[in-house]
Amino acid sequence: MIGDLLDFCIERLRESVNDCLVVRGSSVREIPVPQRKAVAAVYFNGQFTRTFSYNDDALANRVGVILRVVAQQGVENADEFIDAVRLALHLAEYGNSFLVHRETNFIGFEGGVWTYNVVFEELQ
Repeated sequence: MIGDLLDFCIERLRESVNDCLVVRGSSVREIPVPQRKAVAAVYFNGQFTRTFSYNDDALANRVGVILRVVAQQGVENADEFIDAVRLALHLAEYGNSFLVHRETNFIGFEGGVWTYNVVFEELQ
């Protein structure tokens, strides 16, 4: 089911972001860097994990999934990419009844890419 969620996000990004190669991998190191192409990658930590929220104590230690969404700094229109990511995740939330989107955190620039952590909680 997690794979379906990732695939759904990737397809939405491919449809929404112009001139952007969207790939799926298990780590940032797997992201290819083709010439003159922006790269977006959606991946997750490979297993259900403990997630922590500083905004809501009730969410602390809940079982969930962290997706990470990244884009190369070379993306010409950062706002366009960010909006596409948000749209993809919004659509994915309604397409999967087993997970609910809890929070999206902009991490910043990591290794030359924009990085977001996206936390989904598994419904009991």
